[in-house]
Amino acid sequence: MGEVVHVQNSILFADELNERFDPARVKHYLGERTTTSEDGQEISEWLVDMADIRRFVSEARLS
Repeated sequence: MGEVVHVQNSILFADELNERFDPARVKHYLGERTTTSEDGQEISEWLVDMADIRRFVSEARLS
């Protein structure tokens, strides 16, 4: 199997950040991936093959 990306829903509020948002540093804002919430509930996530993401980005640049 190729590289897999774990995608989870997350919201960042700009007014709650201590600095200007930099998309190149997304992991800095989100922190480490967790699979359960503070209440012990499983966090919903999607597994996406990296090849599919690369293909999407490539096609989006062409349009």
